[in-house]
Amino acid sequence: MSGAYVLIEMTDVIHTVGPVARGHVGPTEKNDLTSCYQNSLRLLTENGSSTVAFPCISTGIYGFPNEPAAEIALNTVKSWIEENPDKNITAANNELISSYYYTMHVKLCQSGT
Repeated sequence: MSGAYVLIEMTDVIHTVGPVARGHVGPTEKNDLTSCYQNSLRLLTENGSSTVAFPCISTGIYGFPNEPAAEIALNTVKSWIEENPDKNITAANNELISSYYYTMHVKLCQSGT
């Protein structure tokens, strides 16, 4: 964890390095990405923080496809929220990413996942 420096209204930044997928998403990549979110949420709890903002981990240069990455992020955060109802979670901090997460959330809710 490090200071948030110029990020307004943030006190800390939790750093995580996601899996390199290069377009291939197998069980190992899914597990590794899930672990990134779980470990970040664990650190959030351990440090007494109440909010978190996630970008799309590993979807850039590491090549994790957006749709499975969003599904993993949403399912992991959803499970964490169910286990920690007293915490406030922000799943994204960018309008485009928020829109994508929202679309995926609607799809997941409609499918019952």
